[in-house]
Amino acid sequence: MNYDLEMEKQINHLTDKKTLLLHACCAPCSSAVLERIAKYFDITILYYNPNITDQEEYEKRLQELENFVRKLNLDNIKVMPGRYKPEEFFEISKGLEQEKERGKRCYKCYKLRLEETAKVAEQLGFDFFTTTLSISPYKNSKWLNEIGEELDKNYQPTYLYADFKKKNGYKRSIELSKNITTIGNWALRNCSSLVNVTIPEKVTDIGTSAFEGCNSLKNITIPESVTDIGNYTIPSTAIIYAKADSYVHKYAEEKEQAYILDGEAKQVSTNYEVKEEETWDISEFNSGSVIAKWTLKDKT
Repeated sequence: MNYDLEMEKQINHLTDKKTLLLHACCAPCSSAVLERIAKYFDITILYYNPNITDQEEYEKRLQELENFVRKLNLDNIKVMPGRYKPEEFFEISKGLEQEKERGKRCYKCYKLRLEETAKVAEQLGFDFFTTTLSISPYKNSKWLNEIGEELDKNYQPTYLYADFKKKNGYKRSIELSKNITTIGNWALRNCSSLVNVTIPEKVTDIGTSAFEGCNSLKNITIPESVTDIGNYTIPSTAIIYAKADSYVHKYAEEKEQAYILDGEAKQVSTNYEVKEEETWDISEFNSGSVIAKWTLKDKT
């Protein structure tokens, strides 16, 4: 099923502006979603994410979301914090602690957050409910919509189908997130599908374990605006692209991590070596990533 097309059908049948309870996990994921659907709904964003088990990180994301919505200055969009109980996530995760990203634990986490959204939507008399989660290429849109369909049968509000990554939604969310200044702790931890990353120019801080467990990550471009990187943040096998003499340059040297300065290989970690004939070709931003071509010879 084309869930994006189903959403358009639902919107086209509206005769007036309806109320929507929109679950969201962070400001970047909300940005392109709000841009696309705000004219059709009066939107309340429910921030309910017990899977973010570090309270400081949870509160930081909420603050960023509130700041983002405040800057939009739209009367029909507001934020409603949900309850913060990480134990609810731990309970549904029992026996699934070793599951990989995008496995059974993720399915149950989707259901936990979507069902809470449906319950609150019913309690407060909303017309529709949905989530921003499908904006991410790392979230299973089929699962999300199947869960939404089932909840639609059990709760009064109507589930709004969604696959917000369609029509370049994810790329647009990155473009709209250029004002984000912090990538929080554990922001993309264990995203095994992540290969290439470019950090927006205005980011100053990358939190602890932000990219920990991203074992497919090959290269990450970090601007000189970044002046703080937490512990266990970047996998040792990833190549860092940085400006000479920047904080990021010094960070890479201290961590003995492979890095490239202004397009030229300057140092490679002890586990890898660059072939002498290799040339480095770094493209511009394209479809949400920086694309780099290289050949690495594993010495281990």
